[in-house]
Amino acid sequence: MTIITWLMVFAIVLSIIIILEGTNILLRKAFNVDKVKTGFLKPYKINDQHIKINLIVRFGGGFLALITFFYVSSQQPNPPFYILIAVIVFWSVLEYLVNAFFEWKYSSTPRRAFVSLGNSFVLTMGVVIVIYFDLLGLLELYLNT
Repeated sequence: MTIITWLMVFAIVLSIIIILEGTNILLRKAFNVDKVKTGFLKPYKINDQHIKINLIVRFGGGFLALITFFYVSSQQPNPPFYILIAVIVFWSVLEYLVNAFFEWKYSSTPRRAFVSLGNSFVLTMGVVIVIYFDLLGLLELYLNT
């Protein structure tokens, strides 16, 4: 991959992060919800059951992403990177949905669940736009064969 490709990937990831944070701020202000305070690499928790399920989702998704990465890497002529991207997005959305469920059912501020649902929707739409418009240029491998 050339330097331009890496710069495009960096720009796309940075723009998705900025849109996610902007959506997070707008939804928190709209639903009058305070910001969740967590430490660096410290998971957001509501109760003990939430921690257990969140750890299962994180480790299971990480293991699935690792297996998918090795599968994608073994495909020599045209590696299907979109499978890896889809697994990682599914993993992130599943984590947001688990947070939204526990915020809705067991939290003192159930409106916070709408912020998590909004974040999962924006993340999914960002990745769908990147794939649909082929912003990473990965479809050229399949179209030129």
